[in-house]
Amino acid sequence: FCLSKAVIYDFYHTHLYHSLDTSGEVRLLLFEEGVEMIALPLIFREIPGTEFKDATSVYGYVGWIYSRNIFSSELFAMLEEYMHQEKVLSVFSRLHPLIPCSSHFERGKVINMNTTTGIDLTLTPENQILSYSESIRRTIKNRRKMGLHVKFAENSFDLDQFITLYYQSMNRLKAPSHYYFDRTYFEKIWKKEEFQSFILLAEWNGEIVGGAMFTVCSGIMQYHLGAVAEPYIYLSPIKLLIDEARKIANEQNCKYFHLGGGYGGSDDKLYTFKSRMTTLRYTFKTWQWIVNSKEYDSLSKNKKKSKYFPSYRDSTY
Repeated sequence: FCLSKAVIYDFYHTHLYHSLDTSGEVRLLLFEEGVEMIALPLIFREIPGTEFKDATSVYGYVGWIYSRNIFSSELFAMLEEYMHQEKVLSVFSRLHPLIPCSSHFERGKVINMNTTTGIDLTLTPENQILSYSESIRRTIKNRRKMGLHVKFAENSFDLDQFITLYYQSMNRLKAPSHYYFDRTYFEKIWKKEEFQSFILLAEWNGEIVGGAMFTVCSGIMQYHLGAVAEPYIYLSPIKLLIDEARKIANEQNCKYFHLGGGYGGSDDKLYTFKSRMTTLRYTFKTWQWIVNSKEYDSLSKNKKKSKYFPSYRDSTY
C-alpha cells in the first residue's frame, strides 16, 4: 500500500527484500497526514545481554520513501518518542542516493561516505556509450568479435551456475560473511513479485565466464550482484554484461541505471571499474543516530575506536 503511494522507491524498500534479512524484526515506520505519507523501513535487532534494541537497514540503499515532502519537526519528535518507547539505543540506515529527501533527518547525523556511479539514461544510446572510457568501449567491441555473448538465466541450472560463480568470486576477494547470501536469497529475488529482476550470463566457447543480477523497480535499474570465473578474469565479461543491461534499461524506459560503488562503500578496484563506465556520480550517505547516549556509551566503552556504527557491534551489518 505504501509503495503504491510513493513518488519513487526501489526494490530495497520492498517487503520481499526485507524479508530476506533474518537479523531482526522488519518494521515499516509509517507517518500519515491526510492522504500523504512518509515511511521508513528498518530492521529492529535485540542487543544480546541487554533489554535494549538497535535499528538498522538492509544491505543496499534505503532511507525515506514518501508520497509528498511533508517532513516536519513534529514527525521527528514522534520518531524519537517511539525509539525511546521501544528501548532503541541507536539507528543506522544506508540512504538511497537517487531518491530526493531520502537523507532528510533532524535527529542524529547524515554522513557523506563516498560516491556511487550510474549511467545517464537521459542521454541518447550513442552518447551513453560515449560516456564509457575509451578502453571500456574498446574492450566491449573486442569481446563481441571474440565471440563472447550474453544470455538470460532461464532455469534453476542457470541460477546455480551464477550462484557458484558468485561464491567463487567472494572467496577470491576474501569478502566478509554478510556477502555470502544463501540460495533462497538469490531465488526469491530472481522469482520476485514486487519488482522485476533478471540474471545475465556471459558465455564463451560453451563456458559461463561471468554473470550479473539486475533489478528494475519504479524506473530504477540496479546492478545488484556480479561474478566472474577466475580463469576468465582477463576477458572482463562484466563490462559486456553491464552494456547489455543498459540496452534493456533503455527498452524498459528506465530513468536511472545505478551501478553502485565499491565493496562496503569503499573506493576500491570495483569502484574504479564502475567509474570508467560512466561519468555520472551520486553521493552515498548514511544516517547514524545515537538515541540513548548513556546506555550507548556504556556498551561502547571498550570499543571507542571501532570503525563500525554502532560501535558496540563487531559489524555494521
